[in-house]
Amino acid sequence: MKGQDRPAGCWPHAEAEVDDHPTRMEITKIPNETIRNVMEEEETLVVRLEKRTLQWYGHVQRMPEDRWPKQILSWSPYGRKKRRRPRSTWRGRVARVKQERNFKDGDWQDRKLWRMAVGGNP
Repeated sequence: MKGQDRPAGCWPHAEAEVDDHPTRMEITKIPNETIRNVMEEEETLVVRLEKRTLQWYGHVQRMPEDRWPKQILSWSPYGRKKRRRPRSTWRGRVARVKQERNFKDGDWQDRKLWRMAVGGNP
């Protein structure tokens, strides 16, 4: 069964089927919400990644200008770009998440407020 055949938000779960073909597997669809409830997990993986990304972004932005991570974060390669759809970048994803959460450019300067706004521990 291909991934396109199952509804979005469901993971396949294989159970052995007893019939004349013992190698066949029956696919039972379990929604992500059910898996999160069983695992007692409150946040989705996407939310967790966004939170960690914003935490790292604030950490790097508070660094002095001469630090390598800050220089690399603001570095942009030169040369010709390929003629295809541009890849999604880490900086673009940070900008999108900041816009979705209504963050301004200088919000990362106050570490405690940034951590509370992002959703981390103060």
